[in-house]
Amino acid sequence: MRAAYGVTSLFDQLEDFPARWSALAPPPVSEAKEFDRYAHWLSQRNDDLAKVVRDLIHTKNAFFFVFWVVDAKILHLTRSLIFAFNSDNALLIALCSRSLLEHAASLSYLFRRTGTLLDALPRANTKEKIAAPLLELQAIYQKLFYGTRFFKKEGLVDAVHVLKLIDNYLEKEFPNAKNAYDYLSDFVHPNFGSNFLVSEGKLGEGVIGPSVGVKKQVVERIATISSGLLQFIFNKGIAFGGFGSTLDDYLGRATSAGTTLNEVFRQRPLKYRGDGFTKESAIIFVTARTHGEHLEMQGRFLAEKKVKVVGDRRNAGLEAGHVLDVYVTEEGELWFRVPLPKHNGVGE
Repeated sequence: MRAAYGVTSLFDQLEDFPARWSALAPPPVSEAKEFDRYAHWLSQRNDDLAKVVRDLIHTKNAFFFVFWVVDAKILHLTRSLIFAFNSDNALLIALCSRSLLEHAASLSYLFRRTGTLLDALPRANTKEKIAAPLLELQAIYQKLFYGTRFFKKEGLVDAVHVLKLIDNYLEKEFPNAKNAYDYLSDFVHPNFGSNFLVSEGKLGEGVIGPSVGVKKQVVERIATISSGLLQFIFNKGIAFGGFGSTLDDYLGRATSAGTTLNEVFRQRPLKYRGDGFTKESAIIFVTARTHGEHLEMQGRFLAEKKVKVVGDRRNAGLEAGHVLDVYVTEEGELWFRVPLPKHNGVGE
């Protein structure tokens, strides 16, 4: 049906999407295993920093599970859209597209709130100031996972209304989101819009099963909306997934030897060895505690030194437990040496 409706480009996008989207998903998570990972470190501490580590573990694992759940639902919706087009089921096309828009709104909300609260951490230097954004993040993930307007059982909470997510978040990033939602809703509710997708003609004289020509314009408009939503969701998924790496890196920093409570999230000074002109003199940051902090310092170094990069960063291989990163700049190659991330979770 893709040729009949003129939606070949959307169909290609849909068929490629599951593999591309699945590549973004984090590995399966287990909070119990995460606490086991840090059990030795935690057994040696009974202070405010240990409380921060526990809060980070709770937050990180809630974040990853929410991402996992979002990932699964988006995959189901895109596969259902493929089925809907293949079976010429315009009603299902509209249903899936509206649900995609609602999940795009939820992802927009999750991204904005997570980013805002993580941005507050570098300014936090007391246990109260650190705990506040982490606990708020946990509450957000709890509400998105357990929110409901129907099921009444212990542990569930009132859901965030989807129209608030569209108006306050998605509309600011996806042009005419509210208009698109209203349009799609008309083909979902039991009124003329959905009737139009399954029938043709006048009341009392129509037929069930309209021709392609009758619904072509509507289906193609829905397809255009869906295509934009898929691209938005994919881009937002990449950005949202980056917060998981940030949380994991914060755990590494917090459990590194010598880290104190007031400097867990604070940027450390750019102290380094080497000039970066050759592999042998590659720059290594001596104050970085984790793999992620080394990468953060690379970006800060380039900005502070006003280095003009003219090509992408490339990996120049491994050497003695380090990754060699190379930037092509206006002055030539600039080399960095970055320790490989450690996987025992402590003392990186």
